[in-house]
Amino acid sequence: MRSVVCPSGGMVDAADSKSAAARRGGSTPPSGTTFFFVRILRHWFSLDLAAFALANLSPSWPERRMRTIALALFTVAFAVRPAVSEEVLLAVASNFVTAAEVLAEAFEAETGHSAVVSHGSTGTLYAQIVSGAPFDVFLSADVARPALLRDSGLATAVSTYAVGRLVLVAGSPIDLEKAEAAFEGQRVAMADPLVAPYGAAAILVMENLELDTATFQPILVTNVGQVATLFVTGNAQLAFLAEAQLPFIGRAEVTRLDGLYSPIQQDAAFLARAGNNPAAVAFWAFLASDVAAQLIVANGYDLAQ
Repeated sequence: MRSVVCPSGGMVDAADSKSAAARRGGSTPPSGTTFFFVRILRHWFSLDLAAFALANLSPSWPERRMRTIALALFTVAFAVRPAVSEEVLLAVASNFVTAAEVLAEAFEAETGHSAVVSHGSTGTLYAQIVSGAPFDVFLSADVARPALLRDSGLATAVSTYAVGRLVLVAGSPIDLEKAEAAFEGQRVAMADPLVAPYGAAAILVMENLELDTATFQPILVTNVGQVATLFVTGNAQLAFLAEAQLPFIGRAEVTRLDGLYSPIQQDAAFLARAGNNPAAVAFWAFLASDVAAQLIVANGYDLAQ
């Protein structure tokens, strides 16, 4: 004896169903496939559409036809189901981490996707990516490493997202025309020029100022985030920082260094592994938007000309 599901959810004996149908004029009740068809409509579309289908589907249609229609609708339902939020993993140069967190928040609010920010020196992050770290987008502090990733096939697109500015901070004002005297005997913090572009820019400044490192104590650390920590904790009297870090170091005398170093162009790389990640694709588009540009400028950076 076979049973079918009735609209109320109970079980009805098939023979009794046929008898009842005969009393109503010989029609047969909706098949199990019909109800499967209706349940798809109810789940993916609306109760009204499901009710309409239940009222209008012909119970006399062959089971094969009903199965074909149900399968087609099932396929369409999955094709039009709402997009599921995804996650993009960002590798961010330390100088840009605060701005990146602001961008991530705006991106999440706009798209519903989430963005996870990991930060470090540009060189360290580059080495991790080459070694297979599962990042989707690399926000570098230089142009060289994104280009290397593109040339090696590890990135499929590169673009400039910001231009950084280097400043010198100290406890008292510094006259650059008397820089040698200001530096003499001081502990001077800077990022390692081998892995951090802001450190390389600091070296260029010192060369242009004709400073002799034998007259002061350079303190090299991995990234500008660590440079800021040394200055704030009093372990360095002078420090080369990204201008974007100034709001977070408290009171300090800031010396502009314009013209003493090359513009710090910061490029982003869209990594090859991220091609099938909707969140990564969406973030890459967001990074080029007017909203992102305004946030980048507001956080202490220039835009590429």
